[in-house]
Amino acid sequence: MDTERHRLAQRIARLPDDRRRLLLDALAQKGIDFRDLPIVPAEAGGRRPLSFAQDRLWLIGQLGEDAALLHIVGGYRLSGPLDRPALARALAALSLRHEALRTGFGDDRDGVRARIDPAARVVLDEADLGALPEAEAEAALAALSAEEARRPFDLARAPLMRATLVRLGGERHVLLLTLHHLVADGRSVEILAHELAALYGGAGDLPPLPVQYTDYALWQRDSLAGGALDPQLAWWRDRLGTGDPLLALPLDRPRPAVQSFRGAARGLALDPAAVASLRTLAAAAGITPATVLLAGFAVLLHRLTGTHDLRVGVPAAGRTRPETEGVVGLFVNTLVIRIPVAGAQGFSGLLASVRDAMLDAQARQDLPFDRLVEALRPERGVSHAPLVQVVHSHRAPAPGPAGWPGLAAEAFGRETGAVQFDLVLETAEEPDGRIACTFGYARDLFQDATVARFASAYRSLLEQALAAPE
Repeated sequence: MDTERHRLAQRIARLPDDRRRLLLDALAQKGIDFRDLPIVPAEAGGRRPLSFAQDRLWLIGQLGEDAALLHIVGGYRLSGPLDRPALARALAALSLRHEALRTGFGDDRDGVRARIDPAARVVLDEADLGALPEAEAEAALAALSAEEARRPFDLARAPLMRATLVRLGGERHVLLLTLHHLVADGRSVEILAHELAALYGGAGDLPPLPVQYTDYALWQRDSLAGGALDPQLAWWRDRLGTGDPLLALPLDRPRPAVQSFRGAARGLALDPAAVASLRTLAAAAGITPATVLLAGFAVLLHRLTGTHDLRVGVPAAGRTRPETEGVVGLFVNTLVIRIPVAGAQGFSGLLASVRDAMLDAQARQDLPFDRLVEALRPERGVSHAPLVQVVHSHRAPAPGPAGWPGLAAEAFGRETGAVQFDLVLETAEEPDGRIACTFGYARDLFQDATVARFASAYRSLLEQALAAPE
């Protein structure tokens, strides 16, 4: 049966558009869900449509918004005898392995298409700050990192990834990595970090990838043909209604007519005792730490706005198919979590409501956020994001990168200076057991001191709720 399903998927992938639609409609009439078929490599030289998420980001890019809004940044401090040629070879090998790193975008008569450049490679740029005193070198590094984070990409030319090696002196280096969101997401960065370190160490046994991102994009387009996701859409419409309420956050400045997307961030440290209590409560309730942190965020938003029925955006990895697990690309999807704070029986009751809302939404995460916005048709404007203005993003403990032979590696934090939403709470479970929290905010709306108060209030509310969850 698996062989038959695979052959059918291959047959569909090789058909021209008109015949593909006819076959998909015929399958639907027979009760065969295309999403039950495996993702298979598309025919060489065939069409390369964008995924629905890529469509939205392409449009944002064409509107002339701040380029850094669509950039993903990261980096590593590397200490030890660095082998530059090996690092350059590892980047080239990554380019060969992941088609997304050889992808550019452009218009043709059928719309925007992905264009694969077989010769494109991520090259290693270098900068030497070793002659500067340590303090000056760190300041220059910060300036270079910020410049790299904001420098636009030419979307028509692959690769849409940059790598810059900065020498600080002696055997101390920083590797700056910058990618365009059109070809990657947060999970992609983890994949690239792990594989880059492995390839640097000479690993030649990375398992082959069953598909590439353009194969997924084509599969996603076909999977939504013929109303396959109408039941999910109906559920979301019933859950969210047709209104688009604007969350009344206490702003320091009037909301501008047009978002500038200028952003900043404020960090927050949770007390170790609070982290221990949080993990204990989550384990006892059979939920994840992310659910507890989201519930605490909901309490904060309720206190700030007086709103009893909240909408919070939560990113979902979008990798619901095993074929996509190790693929670099834009899979992440935004789920709109509706949280009824009113009527919750203590914090424990709120945890149950948040858990149920998350499980219900995750069970229906195949519907792209952009299709949901199209269907609900909220009043569109350029002063705020549609459907949600606040987001909670959580990162569970991720395996560290493979060992860099002869080197000590630690993450190098970077910011783009851009934010898509009014307020974003990013929480991350660190390898040492800590939970790091960062509030990102729109500088058009808030002063730093105000967000610092938000962060302090969040910590206090969370600690109080953990001490007496009933």
